[in-house]
Amino acid sequence: MSWGRKFTKGTIILSIVLILSFLGIGLGFAAGTIKNVVKLDDTPLHEFKATSYIMDKNGQVIKELHGEENRIPVTLDEISPHVIDALVAIEDQRFYEHPGIDLYRIAGAMTANIKSGRIVQGGSTITQQLVGLAMLDRSEKSFSRKIKEAILALKAETKYSKDEILERYLNKVYFGHGAYGIETAARKFFNKKAKDLNIEEAALLVGIIQNPYRHSPIYHPEASKKRRNLVLQAMVNYGKLSDSEAKRLSEKPIELSLEREEKGYKFQSFIDVVIEEALEKLDLKENSGQLYTGGYKIYTTLDPDVQTKMEEIYNNDAKFPQGKDNKIIQSAMVVLNHHTGQIKGLIGGRNQEGQRQFNRATQALRQPGSTFKPIAVFAPALEKGYSPATVLDDYPQVYNINGSTWVPKNYDNKYRGLISMRTAAQYSINVWTVKMLNQVGIMDGLNMAQNLGISSIVTNGKYNDQGLSLGLGGLTKGVSPLEITAAYGAFANKGVYVEPYVIEKIVDEDGIVVWEHKPRKIVAMSEETAYLITDMLKTVVEEGTGKPARLKDWPVAGKTGTTSDNKDVWFVGYTPELVGAVWLGYDQPETMQRVGGGSSAGPIWKEVMEVAHRDLTPRDFERPEDIVEVAIDTKSGLLPSELTPKQFIKTELFTKENVPKEISKVWVKAKVCAKSGDLPTPDCPTKEKVFLKRPSPWSNKGLPAKFNNPVPLDANLEIPQNRCLIHDPPIQVLIEPQSDSD
Repeated sequence: MSWGRKFTKGTIILSIVLILSFLGIGLGFAAGTIKNVVKLDDTPLHEFKATSYIMDKNGQVIKELHGEENRIPVTLDEISPHVIDALVAIEDQRFYEHPGIDLYRIAGAMTANIKSGRIVQGGSTITQQLVGLAMLDRSEKSFSRKIKEAILALKAETKYSKDEILERYLNKVYFGHGAYGIETAARKFFNKKAKDLNIEEAALLVGIIQNPYRHSPIYHPEASKKRRNLVLQAMVNYGKLSDSEAKRLSEKPIELSLEREEKGYKFQSFIDVVIEEALEKLDLKENSGQLYTGGYKIYTTLDPDVQTKMEEIYNNDAKFPQGKDNKIIQSAMVVLNHHTGQIKGLIGGRNQEGQRQFNRATQALRQPGSTFKPIAVFAPALEKGYSPATVLDDYPQVYNINGSTWVPKNYDNKYRGLISMRTAAQYSINVWTVKMLNQVGIMDGLNMAQNLGISSIVTNGKYNDQGLSLGLGGLTKGVSPLEITAAYGAFANKGVYVEPYVIEKIVDEDGIVVWEHKPRKIVAMSEETAYLITDMLKTVVEEGTGKPARLKDWPVAGKTGTTSDNKDVWFVGYTPELVGAVWLGYDQPETMQRVGGGSSAGPIWKEVMEVAHRDLTPRDFERPEDIVEVAIDTKSGLLPSELTPKQFIKTELFTKENVPKEISKVWVKAKVCAKSGDLPTPDCPTKEKVFLKRPSPWSNKGLPAKFNNPVPLDANLEIPQNRCLIHDPPIQVLIEPQSDSD
């Protein structure tokens, strides 16, 4: 038995007083602290803190964040001796010599603390850490707490052997990712028992203890490896490892074998986001274990019916296109209430097994393709006074950018000529969209995106988003499914962006609300602009590329997106009540075969939204009073003239102040041959017809060869360029054959 076992109560108190006097702390203060510490002695070292709970929108528990329940107690002989060596080496090399406190370490720490005027170093032994975990508030940083900790450590050493202290400590500490105690941690990270851990595995786990979040081998592998190597070097200093062996082991990569729990991970993607947000809101990033042991009740926005349907679909491979070479095409989905910002359901990927894995709904930044057009082009254009009737020529144009040329093309290689913004949205026309962004201004597009919550926009530096490719969703970093969902929510919410969230409030174990959500809103555009966008995007779903997402009883506005190289496909859509987005792509971006935003993402969106709207009463989008209907000429966007053909007169929506006042001038009369329809010759019978006269003639001059001399689809409406060959046939010159001469 060590000399610490022979202490009497009086000897302990005398030792403490002497220590405190030596460190310059007032005896009156020390005596008061010693008197109050007796109450703390009643708490057994093996008692664990309370479980926390995550609740759905109905107040029902969906997840227990375990304390004791996720701990597998083991005896010291069931723990690898490498763990003991690593722990003592890095945390307390004089553990077997001191009586619970280490005067040398305390003196050094106290000197640093006095110099700084606050607690900056602990100097705590393993015994002090154990009693601190079991009996004290570890978040308290005060001299009083350190005194209590020292007294309790001395008392603990009179009641327990060194081995008992190590055993209780290793069963109690938190290793992150829900793993409490060394046995649970060994199974979690290496899928083996604690007694089977090798040296580098033991060093890694012991290294995690100081800060389970910062040293997590899952979240921060580089920091975890650096900490592991620090432990290995400490083992060298402690005489448990040779320099050469430590060097060899420090060069090894971290090789995890994460435990696969058979019980499954219901709602795990959503829960992962809740945990991340709770750690942030409670300022527990540096002490993440407290979230799992603090007895909190976390009330969330989760709609279990929506989330259950999402998980049912995402667990069914038949709902997704097949990848090549047995590679899985990944996907993510978000559904939220755009009025409040409440996230109703969220899926971070297919075949998600395990807690807090990579969440593609919130963490993946992918190219949005055409889903970015309403954000960066249509909305800012409408804000500047353009309308759904605004006409531009859908014909390729060469742009000179920084000494090089760029010519955007349409995905179907068709060029429709003079078309409106509505048609450009309906068929996702690239050429029209870039021309409009060029007129509106790139900065207006960037500003609108940022006002709609897109935080990944790059505005400066060598590689940035200040280019015309912004209009086609060609971004430096990309966007997350969550952010683009919330951005579209502003269109449905009368132009008001509402920041999305998953936690309503957090209550501590005493029932006190320690954090509560406060909504954050931005008026990103006028109500009229939002409605006009919505009406155009309804056309996309009713008549365009988004048809597979149509709902039976609800109006749907939405946009498909497919990048030019088929690396990302999207559907983002909304009703008057909810907004959602679906993304598909490989984790490492590469071309997919036989996929499309409408055909692949649309049906998934439809299935989930049918469930999400099951108990809601169908209604239409509310039209602002300032929106009016006016008949216009679809080839000019102006009022029809007497020459406008009936098939080109349609009703369009405008704000009252932007109703066109000019008469269309794109139609003219001209005579043509009554028989051939070409320009007449003097001998042709003629008739008068109405033709399209575009404001600027189209020309394929300067277009790259890959465009193959395109002709706009409305070119047949223009005045013919050729003379009639029926009545003015070309002169045929007959050349008689000549005979050979000598």
